[in-house]
Amino acid sequence: RLQIQLENVLVAGDSASDAEMFLLHGVKGVVVENALPELRSLVEMPGVFFAPSPMAAGVLEGLHYFGVIAEVPAMDALPTPESVRSIS
Repeated sequence: RLQIQLENVLVAGDSASDAEMFLLHGVKGVVVENALPELRSLVEMPGVFFAPSPMAAGVLEGLHYFGVIAEVPAMDALPTPESVRSIS
């Protein structure tokens, strides 16, 4: 509906349910450090960046890598996996 070219789309994820987004031809992708093994296997694909940080910090690193943002904000202000309570 929006007619956005896939070359202008950046996806990010950490689990198998995110994998299909990475398989769209032309998209760029960010796999974060805390990604599950089934998604980590996609980092060999062209246009996929493996971020050395987890969660939002990794997404920000990917945004920087692909030139969407000029610099990565200070990481101490971002949540870590240990600081996030799981929802059950």
